[in-house]
This record gives sequence, structure tokens and C-alpha cells, in this order.
Amino acid sequence: TLIISSLILSSLNNFFLSCLYVKRYNECSETINTLQQLHARNLGDEEMIFSTYITAKLDLLINTGAYEEGMKFIESIKNKFEKLSPIVRPFTRVVILYYCFQIYFYAKNYKNALYWMNRLMRWMQPPGILSGAY
Repeated sequence: TLIISSLILSSLNNFFLSCLYVKRYNECSETINTLQQLHARNLGDEEMIFSTYITAKLDLLINTGAYEEGMKFIESIKNKFEKLSPIVRPFTRVVILYYCFQIYFYAKNYKNALYWMNRLMRWMQPPGILSGAY
């Protein structure tokens, strides 16, 4: 087990994105497994690890077209996402909500796609992320 540090997390995320860009999906999966092994020292670390893990996993599922697996994954992390949602960084929260929408949309599960898009749109209204943009 690894103890979290922002340097380790950033390095893993950068490596994951590089592998994803060149379609080295096995290395992406190994990096996601490593992210799962990180242990948080506090709630802030837990949010950073969880957010990085979720965005990486969803990104991989979208890029490989594994939408059925993606829907199962979303259901498995939904409760923890709700728990940590208030402290998730705004940009990361937008990315996660949009990726959830994408997976359901590409799976042609439009009812759940609309659910995630509505959550995203509701959250982006004042006092959400775009409150200063109006």
C-alpha cells in the first residue's frame, strides 16, 4: 500500500493520460489499479485519490467503448461520490458528471443520461461553478 502524496498522484495521473493518448490500455488499467491501492491520510487526500481514480476509470471506459461496464461502475461508486461531492473540486465535479452522462448516452440509456445531464446543469447554475460568469 502506498501513502498518498500529491507528487505520486500527479505522476500517476500524467502517466495514465499519456498511456490513454497512445492507446496503451493495459498500462491504463494497471495505473488505475495502483490508484486504488493509495491510502488517504485525511479527507482531502481521500477526495483527491477518489476523484483521480473516478475520472481515470471513466475516461478509460469511454475511450474503450465499455459502456455497459461503465454503467455498472457508476452505480458502484455513486454513494461514495455523493458523500465526497461537497468537497470535490468544481472542475473535477463537472468532469465526473459529464463522463457519467457520456457513458449512459453512448449506451443509449437516455433516461439515465438525462439524469446526469440535469445534475450537471443544475449544479452549474448559481451558486455553482458558473455563478461569476453571468
